[in-house]
Parts: sequence; C-alpha cells; structure tokens
Amino acid sequence: MSLLDIFVHLPGLFFPQFYAVRACIFADPRPTTSAKVAECAWNGLLTYRDNFVEDLKTLVMVFTPIDLAMFSLPLHLRTPFLSVVGLTFPIVLSWMRGERKVAEPKSE
Repeated sequence: MSLLDIFVHLPGLFFPQFYAVRACIFADPRPTTSAKVAECAWNGLLTYRDNFVEDLKTLVMVFTPIDLAMFSLPLHLRTPFLSVVGLTFPIVLSWMRGERKVAEPKSE
C-alpha cells in the first residue's frame, strides 16, 4: 500500500493537480476562459516536470515514515492521522514551492 501511495497515487494524481491549480492561482491576469485555464494548467504541468525528481525525493523522505507510522496505528486513529498529514503536506509543499515562478512553454 505504501509503495502504491508513494510511487503512483501522489506523483500521478496529487502533484499534477497541485501544480496545475498553483499555476492558475499565480497566473497574471487570472484566466477567465476555459482555454486560458487549460493554458495555465499546462504551464503548471511543465513546472511539475521540471521539479519531478526533487519532488519525488521529498515525497519518499516524507511519506515513507508517515505511511509506516500510519499503518502501525490502530484503525480508529488512521483517518485522523492521515487527515492531519493531508492538510500539512500541501502547506509544506506550498512553502517549498512558494515563489511565483512558472515554467515558460518551450517555443519551437
């Protein structure tokens, strides 16, 4: 379960959503049409691609002990524990990636 969480779920679902939403929030001016939202989300995915290796290292360092701790807890404590982690990790990630730098699309 931990390997699935660390190597599939978080890099494949959480991080792309995080970077896409972050790019749209930081976009100046804010996107107002679906085409502009798609464009800024794509820019966020480009930023994710640039940060992938560093983010995966951070993910392994943080979530390996967290998952081991969570799966060693009694069942009734797992959900509150994971809720606290689920709230804390995006805050820490936002702090780590807090600058407004977004990858520019590569021109051909």
